[in-house]
Amino acid sequence: MRIKIKIFGLIYFILFFLETLVVDILEYNYYTYTITEFLMHLPPLYYLRFLLRNHFQKGVFKPGSLKINEFLSRYNISDREKEIILLMLDGKSNKEIEEELYISIKTVKTHIYNIYKKLDISSRWHLFSLLK
Repeated sequence: MRIKIKIFGLIYFILFFLETLVVDILEYNYYTYTITEFLMHLPPLYYLRFLLRNHFQKGVFKPGSLKINEFLSRYNISDREKEIILLMLDGKSNKEIEEELYISIKTVKTHIYNIYKKLDISSRWHLFSLLK
């Protein structure tokens, strides 16, 4: 990942250099500067989007994956807790989980508390990084 971030910085440096050349060569006016400034940021941001998308999609367990079933069985995660974990991985909030599973919000919070306790974690981010 470090080399990819260095590439990101290099892209920005090169484009900044080219942008200053273009503004110097062309007659400086408001439109030239605005357009080159806008175009300068597109490739690095697109590359950053590509990096982040690949980074977050690489290691996450898929719902039907054998790996996640083995992982969850190792920690004695129940079927209902597994459902909740998969919904959390889909980005659902507690309220959305409540509506989808037809259980109370208190039950959702209890299941999440039990999941955290079994996995020895304290937040959704810990869960995501653990399942990465």
